[in-house]
Amino acid sequence: MATGADIREGDILVLHTGWHRFYEGQSRQDLVRYFCFHPGPGLATLHWMLAKKIKWLAMDTGSCDHPMNTSIRKMRPDIAAQFTRQHGKPPEEFFGSFEHVHKRSGRRVVADMFPFHNLAFQEGLLHAENIGGDIELVLGKSCLVGAFPWRYDGLESCPCRILAFPDAPDTTIEAVGAAARGIKS
Repeated sequence: MATGADIREGDILVLHTGWHRFYEGQSRQDLVRYFCFHPGPGLATLHWMLAKKIKWLAMDTGSCDHPMNTSIRKMRPDIAAQFTRQHGKPPEEFFGSFEHVHKRSGRRVVADMFPFHNLAFQEGLLHAENIGGDIELVLGKSCLVGAFPWRYDGLESCPCRILAFPDAPDTTIEAVGAAARGIKS
């Protein structure tokens, strides 16, 4: 989080790490670095976002979960071992586990990875991964942010276009949503 950032309840939070520079097609392309070594928030940040009622989160990384807090730690034991040497404890211990009651099934869930995919989603905190483009043009600015996914019933995830409107007047999200549905105000 940027020092002094004015993050208010209900905001959309875009985390800029600079990691999008390592994605495919970029001059500094390094896909192993992009997917396996990017930074990512932990449980304390997730709980802060939920308490702050962040509407949704976007990051310029391969996942909103740290790679060693995903199945990558099992797929790449060499990188997990490197993480353990660097941090003095294995990823499972470093990140810890979390538990919650699944809201649809009522079952108790205990997990030790993917909190931003499991716990956050069920609490209504959605996220967008792999954002980049011209993200530097809006750093430190308050913007109206729009995400434009495919329209498809039952869709769980998909590519979407994310746009920032830094000079937009004080427009409510509801007004933009109504316009997108063809409703005139």
